Amino acid sequence: MIMYFLRHGNTERQDELQKILESYDYEYDMKRNLTAKGRQQARRRKRQLGNPVFDLCVVSPPKRCKQTAEILLGDSQIEMIEVPTLYPAPEGEAGKLMWEVFRELLYAPLSVYLESKIGEVMVENGKVNAEAIRRIIANYPAEPQRILIVDHAVTLQATGQNFTIERWPFSRSVGEVEGFMIDAPSKTATIIKDSSI
Repeated sequence: MIMYFLRHGNTERQDELQKILESYDYEYDMKRNLTAKGRQQARRRKRQLGNPVFDLCVVSPPKRCKQTAEILLGDSQIEMIEVPTLYPAPEGEAGKLMWEVFRELLYAPLSVYLESKIGEVMVENGKVNAEAIRRIIANYPAEPQRILIVDHAVTLQATGQNFTIERWPFSRSVGEVEGFMIDAPSKTATIIKDSSI
């Protein structure tokens, strides 16, 4: 079984990200679309991966993640299964703290977040997400061979590290439609980015 953990593509009004974060405008952020560049990035990634056929798709709820997944899935008719904890809401103490730190660190690698004041929160969120994905896989009618997970830069890493024994991939930033390919039986990880495919 191969798991493809990929970040969503370029999103509209990315230049206003700081405003979104400062106002905790979660509802607005949930509705942001991919740009033409973001759609192109997803199509290019699909080709670079060899147009894989996925058996299962797990996706973070925001529209940009679903749009990225739709492109990567192509003509496949498989259902996208949403995992809400892949995109924590800015409510409650943990949620507000995560958004506050994200405003400061933005797309820093997970290793930087783990050294921040939300390090433990990130570890716990990654475990919760990984357990949700494991339950989805366990309840799937047949063992899926290729699983697509479309998420966000930091939660993608926090979740992905629970499926591999290798920690080195999580010491780098994750660009748009970049991420990791994890071979589940051997628990080894490969970085997915333009120069490595």
